[in-house]
Amino acid sequence: MRLSYVQYPPFVGVDWRCATRSRTKQFVLKPTRMRRRSMHWIYAGAESSGKDLCNTLELTYREVWLMLMSKGTGDDYQDALKKFISAAIAAYEEGYSLASLNFELQIYEIPTGDIDQPITLSQSDKTSRTIWIQLVFLTLEAIGYQRITQHAPTEDPYSLRTLVSTVTEAYRDGYTLQGLKLERAMRTSSSEQAQSRISNSAASVQSQWMRIVFLTNQLVNSA
Repeated sequence: MRLSYVQYPPFVGVDWRCATRSRTKQFVLKPTRMRRRSMHWIYAGAESSGKDLCNTLELTYREVWLMLMSKGTGDDYQDALKKFISAAIAAYEEGYSLASLNFELQIYEIPTGDIDQPITLSQSDKTSRTIWIQLVFLTLEAIGYQRITQHAPTEDPYSLRTLVSTVTEAYRDGYTLQGLKLERAMRTSSSEQAQSRISNSAASVQSQWMRIVFLTNQLVNSA
């Protein structure tokens, strides 16, 4: 069996070697021959397991924030987001629901830092991660992406389906992400602009959500 050992970029307080469970099972990023339009995390010589998939989701989620805080919204940040989205696509393909995936993420949570004082994701971080996964799942559902088993429509606890539909339709119409943001800004009334200045953080979050939906569409259509 040919093994591939993947070294993740350094994380704050995270040993990158915990990105995989053992030296016999590692994730590598490459297009799978089983899914002609997908690109996601798969094993080199072994079938994926829930634990390794959850570990990949958590570590790539941390990587996104590390890249954002250290380098801003550049290529490294976007590449880290693509890794996270790719792992979420793999979970969708395997038939996970949002609830079942969150359950396994809780079971396989990765504590980091010192042994005596382990550090885990905060509740707000976990909520944010759930929203990101939901955005990917809703996007895949909107474009009719195939999965192994049929499920009921993806849960939408944060009412994101309209946002997903808007961004997905804009992608189909040939908009770039920046073009879509500009058009939305031009349609905003003066009163809404005044309110948006008060809530810059909310606007930043929505921009990030739009980016996740847009990149999901790109990954599916470019694979």
